[in-house]
Amino acid sequence: MSTLITDRILLDPNSDIAPIPLTELGYRVVKQARATYDGGQWNANTTYNWVPGMFNDYTPLLATSRIRMTCMIPYARITGSSHCISHWIFYANGLEQGRHGVSGQHHEDMRTYIWDVASWGTSSGRIGYQMRCYADDNHEVRPYTTQYWDGGGSNQTCRGQYVIEEYSIQGV
Repeated sequence: MSTLITDRILLDPNSDIAPIPLTELGYRVVKQARATYDGGQWNANTTYNWVPGMFNDYTPLLATSRIRMTCMIPYARITGSSHCISHWIFYANGLEQGRHGVSGQHHEDMRTYIWDVASWGTSSGRIGYQMRCYADDNHEVRPYTTQYWDGGGSNQTCRGQYVIEEYSIQGV
């Protein structure tokens, strides 16, 4: 048996990329928040609004940490149109981190979205999703509901959940 002691890993010896310090390969969770939303389907409108159950007014423990938010969001199209369109923006402390759309034909799904951002200090800031639909009560995605429950057209309430993990990179 042999023991190898190293402080850096070089992924490709033919690359110009600098070796990765081992301290960047581990992390330690320093604070966690989680919530489950079971308030029923949400009927969005054409204005961006905070998605119920998918945001938190979070205060980081450390100014040097990273914050990972995992959002598990069920959604479906509403009855009346075969397709749906929605627009989503993820924010951390008032800053837009990214955008994406959710759309499809006869759409019904549950997705997990993971966002990882730097801490914004040790003051409270909102982290989470805003969303808007394409048109009111037509061609829209509604979070926390189903469309084809158990093979038939039936709306059932679904639960969504988020988990926030604030972590410190090992060695920092």
